[in-house]
Amino acid sequence: MVKLYRFNKNVNRWVLADYGVASKVKDYVLQGYIVICW
Repeated sequence: MVKLYRFNKNVNRWVLADYGVASKVKDYVLQGYIVICW
């Protein structure tokens, strides 16, 4: 599993966006997410 963070311009900081599976990491990165694996 991975944690997905995305920059929220409204609050001007990175916020937890969603959860996903590792196979989707590339797609999330292309969409502007920061991916934290654990």
